Amino acid sequence: MLGTLVRVGNDVEVRGNKTKELLGDTACFPMSKPFLTVPGRRISYDFMFAEAWWILAGENRVDMLLEFAPSYKKFSDDGIRLTGAYGPKIIDQICYAVDCLINDPYSRQSVINIWRERPGPSKDIPCTLSVQFMIRDERIQTFVTMRSNDLWLGAPYDVVTMTMLTIQVAIELYARTGKLYEIGYMHHTAASRHIYFKDLEKAKSVISSEQYTPTPDPEAKINLKSLCTSLGDSLNFQRVLYSRIDKANNELLYDTGFSTLHPWILYGLTNAR
Repeated sequence: MLGTLVRVGNDVEVRGNKTKELLGDTACFPMSKPFLTVPGRRISYDFMFAEAWWILAGENRVDMLLEFAPSYKKFSDDGIRLTGAYGPKIIDQICYAVDCLINDPYSRQSVINIWRERPGPSKDIPCTLSVQFMIRDERIQTFVTMRSNDLWLGAPYDVVTMTMLTIQVAIELYARTGKLYEIGYMHHTAASRHIYFKDLEKAKSVISSEQYTPTPDPEAKINLKSLCTSLGDSLNFQRVLYSRIDKANNELLYDTGFSTLHPWILYGLTNAR
């Protein structure tokens, strides 16, 4: 996907910034392996898990993210909250989304709306419009629709966040029905999929690398059955996510029945830092 964007994307200048852009682009990812682990591509796994926890907890206070991403403060209108934070919208609608799937496992109505209707002037207009969940072939399939997606800076984190949201839906379904649905594929659509010119050379360097590989271990994947049976509820899942950002030591003891593990082992990131 990155190679296609760099190679055939159209040159478009937006608010004085030059970009390469593809319109109406859709990509499909297996949610069992949502982590980008390309050698040479710097990813903040601390921020990745902090942001996912922050969103699943329904938070909008910017100070909770500043340790991992100090630049976030510049997107706050009042210095306290992010106007377009996904968390409050998700918390408000997740019960509805799960209810839809309980009442009709083949429902096409399990949708969480993230977009703010008629948003006023703000430094933080949400990029994601909606997230939809469908159960097909005994798996939860997720459909994410975005108005705008920076493939270099944003996509690696967006995919993980929406995967964690899907896992929370799966855990809610398991807790309320005893039925365990595996996670399937994420269908990720962006009206504007783009990369800024300032990141082009870094992107080209990654594309040309002979070590270009999507995962450190082709067999590593999220074990949803282990998560559901060991965690039991959404709050415990959030606790496990939060434990990932405790940087006191390199090994953490989980209070949810897991053994002492390297911080990323549970998610198949055997060599992440």
